Amino acid sequence: MADLRNRLKQVGNGKAASGKLQPEAKANPANEKSPHYRPSRAGRKAIIGYFDPMVSKQVRQLALDEDTSVEALVGEALDLLFEQRGLPQIAGKHPA
Repeated sequence: MADLRNRLKQVGNGKAASGKLQPEAKANPANEKSPHYRPSRAGRKAIIGYFDPMVSKQVRQLALDEDTSVEALVGEALDLLFEQRGLPQIAGKHPA
């Protein structure tokens, strides 16, 4: 468990296990030709999990009730997790 925690701290600091900085994610110009390309997703990574259908329904309903997106709620939840673990709260940040 301590090894995992140390690895997560390294990744959170932008360092690989070797201690080298990892390059920033960049948009792939070839993807811009795809009909599925979304500029708002450039340089971002999906985080996916599988949950009970009722979890999905409840999160979607909460997003509707609060006039926000599921993505914003997940970012808020991740930031709370990071705060609880003493990590920087970076999930809710959006590029300027």
